[in-house]
This record gives sequence, structure tokens and C-alpha cells, in this order.
Amino acid sequence: MSQFQCPLLSNLARLLREKYDLRQKMILRAFPDRDLLRSEYEIVRIQRLITRHRRHCPSCELRESFVSIHGARPRPFPEEAPIFPVDLAS
Repeated sequence: MSQFQCPLLSNLARLLREKYDLRQKMILRAFPDRDLLRSEYEIVRIQRLITRHRRHCPSCELRESFVSIHGARPRPFPEEAPIFPVDLAS
């Protein structure tokens, strides 16, 4: 299956990961609520940018239509992962 790489989407995803990391460090260091709220706002803003980008980018739209046609996702959801029995006797 072809993978469509969109550089802008990759940059936005990297930025989102950095914001999540920053927020996590702020939580660990007990920053004031005002700063945490600002960090949360930045995360939501970037998520909206990603959503808007995926709606308007031709390569991202093509990927979404390709996935919806074939009904496949790149990775299964965690709750869909197969459960393998563990033999505790050995």
C-alpha cells in the first residue's frame, strides 16, 4: 500500500508532539494552572490546524479516500489488537 508523505502534516505532528512533551514537563514540575491552561490551548490549536490541513491538502485527502475505499487503517486501534494467550505453566 502506498504511503503519502505530506511534509506540512509531518511538521505539524512534530510540533504537536513537542507541545505534549512540554505540557507533561509542566505537569511534573507543578507549574501554575494558568500556564497549563495556555499549554492545553496550544495543543487544541495545533490539533485544529492538523484537522484543517487534512481536509484541504490534496495528498492528505487522497490518502483519506484511499483508506476509506479499502477500509484499512495503517495500524489497528489498541482495543482491536489480538490477544495472545499466555502459558503461565512454562
